[in-house]
Amino acid sequence: EPKDSTPASLSDTATVQGRLTAVCDGKPGPAPASALERKAIEHWRTVGRYKPETIEALAALMCGQRMLERLTREEVRKLALTLEIAVRGKVAQRDLASSLTRLAKRDDREQAATELSERLVLKANQAELTPPARKRAA
Repeated sequence: EPKDSTPASLSDTATVQGRLTAVCDGKPGPAPASALERKAIEHWRTVGRYKPETIEALAALMCGQRMLERLTREEVRKLALTLEIAVRGKVAQRDLASSLTRLAKRDDREQAATELSERLVLKANQAELTPPARKRAA
């Protein structure tokens, strides 16, 4: 029986050094939301006049994923609801971006997301309860 005298390739014998992270546990994860389902995000982004990078930062904070195409249906619903609440609370682009920048520095992403959600709901409630300014008669 002839022996295989071909030397092993570098990839066969190389030792991997560094930090490894699991990419998949072998189980199929939830499917990403469709483009049609993601339209709700675009709708509220347009109504609120938010920049795409602000939406990506919001997705990273709320869902742990910046790429909207990778969000699941549930994550899309969560993000769209958060944007709707921000719009109803009359939260400006600058204020939302500032909050996201500050909260992104936190170690506990989920706690930061909860804090942002609570703040946005408070702003929306205040906006709903505040009567519109009356016009003066000329």
